[in-house]
Amino acid sequence: MSQANTDARALLEAVGPRLRRYLLILAGTAEDADDLLQSVYVRFLEEPPQGTRERQEAWLFTVARNLAFTSTRDRQRRVRREQGAVRSDAPPTPADQAERREDLERMRNALAGLPLDLKEPLYLKVVEHLSFSQISERTGVPKSTVALRVQEGLVLLNRRFHEVSHA
Repeated sequence: MSQANTDARALLEAVGPRLRRYLLILAGTAEDADDLLQSVYVRFLEEPPQGTRERQEAWLFTVARNLAFTSTRDRQRRVRREQGAVRSDAPPTPADQAERREDLERMRNALAGLPLDLKEPLYLKVVEHLSFSQISERTGVPKSTVALRVQEGLVLLNRRFHEVSHA
């Protein structure tokens, strides 16, 4: 075995456990972390970085990070495509439609119980998609107050929605 191979093996053995822990944090599962670690090792062996041991170690972590982000982004895209395909191909079932109607009714009941000073900015933000500045101009309420009321309205609405749905 050449000195370069011995040095590469020693580096991978020394850094491997830390690199795997890092990938586990980024990837979320042990299986994904192991797959990514293998990909990092393959890249390292195909095109070993030059320079000091510290530089090579930094290179390993950079490659690991980039592969993890690419893998996550690809997975998210795949999920969105699959969800879109399911949505567009399958019309809602009668049970889905009934559940949606029930959810809308619970939402209406929850909204009905909100005070007007919270209901109005929440409606303008969520339904009409106005910015806090636009809501402020329309209602004459300072922008910071509008933001606070929208946040309070969402919290209260969420609480009331769950109370209504569990009643």
